[in-house]
Amino acid sequence: MYLSISYIAKESPKNAGKVLKKIIALSKGLALYPLKYPKDPIYNNERVRFAIIYSFKLIYKIESDKIRIPRLFHTKQHPSKA
Repeated sequence: MYLSISYIAKESPKNAGKVLKKIIALSKGLALYPLKYPKDPIYNNERVRFAIIYSFKLIYKIESDKIRIPRLFHTKQHPSKA
């Protein structure tokens, strides 16, 4: 994620900060409503879901006592290369 934010920061530091804040806010909100977003079709598992924010796809896994975020990548990037 930080590489993407660094890339955005080269063009617009202000926008990079906004994107980072939105991603952090989204990730914190997952604990309140973990089933809010759809299951990820690649994993095809009810406990593995995704959310799109700006041009980033955030993959998260619902575990018994926490939400784990194993992947965050730009939507133009193929998931296997993220």
